[in-house]
Amino acid sequence: MAAKSTTPKKHRPDAVMMASFPRRAVAFGLDFSLLVSLVAFLAIFFEQIDPSRILSDSGWRFADQLVDFLHDQTAGMRFVAAMMVGLGCLLGALTDSMARGSLGKRLLGLRVVDRHGEPIAIAQALWRNAWKVALLIPMGLGSWWAGFDSMHRALHDRLAGTWVIRAETQAGWAEDAGD
Repeated sequence: MAAKSTTPKKHRPDAVMMASFPRRAVAFGLDFSLLVSLVAFLAIFFEQIDPSRILSDSGWRFADQLVDFLHDQTAGMRFVAAMMVGLGCLLGALTDSMARGSLGKRLLGLRVVDRHGEPIAIAQALWRNAWKVALLIPMGLGSWWAGFDSMHRALHDRLAGTWVIRAETQAGWAEDAGD
């Protein structure tokens, strides 16, 4: 009978603290709320939508008024959609590369890093955020991936070669980090 190899398996050190799915979800919710508020302000400021149309008739239910509002202001909604995608990608990329994470991530103690534990470059951040937007379209599939991934990486993180880690993660964790 042959002896079994006792070579230790490659694993990430105990010092690494990956961002949990719930923490990432709360950070996303905060960031998305800020983005929606900014885009709504810009749409009103540039007169792309008319907010006075909402709740103008007290006999209607809110849902009916909202559908009517969206139907009547199709051009404004195109502006809103384009701003959500454009600003979402651009602001996400800038904050991921320059501040190591968006405001929501920073508030929850998370950081976006590359495979070496370093801040990501702007090109990598743009790539990450473009994938994030593309993978949100099919019911958020790319983000849900983090809930089932062993390292809690969303699909857009895997495609861009990034990790979202807890801020208190110690340096040197990336030597054993696998893809």
